[in-house]
Amino acid sequence: MVYSMTGYGQTEKWYGETKIQLEIKTVNHRFLDLSLKMPQMLNPYEDQIKSVLRSFFIRGRIELFLTIEGNDFNQQTITVNWPLLEQYQHALTAIQTTYPKTANQLIRGLPEFTDVLQVIEKTDQDDSFYEQIIEMLKTTCQSVQSMRLAEGEKLAQDISQRVEKIDQLVKQLTDQRDVAKDQHYARMVTRLNELLAKNNLTQDERFYRELAILAEKGDISEELTRINSHLIQIKLLLEQSGEVGRKMDFITQELIREANTISSKANDPLISGYVIELKSTVEKIKEQVQNIE
Repeated sequence: MVYSMTGYGQTEKWYGETKIQLEIKTVNHRFLDLSLKMPQMLNPYEDQIKSVLRSFFIRGRIELFLTIEGNDFNQQTITVNWPLLEQYQHALTAIQTTYPKTANQLIRGLPEFTDVLQVIEKTDQDDSFYEQIIEMLKTTCQSVQSMRLAEGEKLAQDISQRVEKIDQLVKQLTDQRDVAKDQHYARMVTRLNELLAKNNLTQDERFYRELAILAEKGDISEELTRINSHLIQIKLLLEQSGEVGRKMDFITQELIREANTISSKANDPLISGYVIELKSTVEKIKEQVQNIE
């Protein structure tokens, strides 16, 4: 059961005369990255909200937007920080006294005194109000997870089809493996005989044993075995739940490495063609894996 990291959910409810809107967007990310945009009145509940999000999501960037509209729970008042304002007054007077000619210019260059006026939110909340928000949060998370699961099933199906394609390419590589090795050995023997004849040298069995060893070094059996093992791991991960995206990403890197090794070892145009197609298919799998949780 594979989950995508892309999802969306929205919930809207009324609590008395207060309208609560909750929206969650999720996108892919290497780790779990939580972003909360909500009224200050909910700051004491931030840890609880994050705990709920962590219970649903393992990986991805989770963006939560929560708005509250209504006068019965959200009232703002402006207060003046009189002690701070008095300090500003003393500072301005000292500047004018010390630098009478340039005081006005200096004062204009000072920052605005935005910290003198403070906006304070006065809220009239009760526990049931916050419980309502937590329930909305859980409902929205479930909605997001449903979308992520549906998208994850599509990703899993696409990856499965590409894995089957790689299976076929491995079979073709296996069929061509011995033929390519024999042809490579035959070419080396022909070249050796030509060099011996050209230089009037006697044929020696040791030369041909060395060529046989060189031909064996071009064998790709081990690489094909490891590729089959990696494909089995991908199939198993597609049936698991939880965080599988990172593991699959690592496996795709190993598949690319094995394909590169085959390409460097095999001296055969048909095998080279299969390897190019194999690497292209693995890259497409890797692109899909980037969005799997």
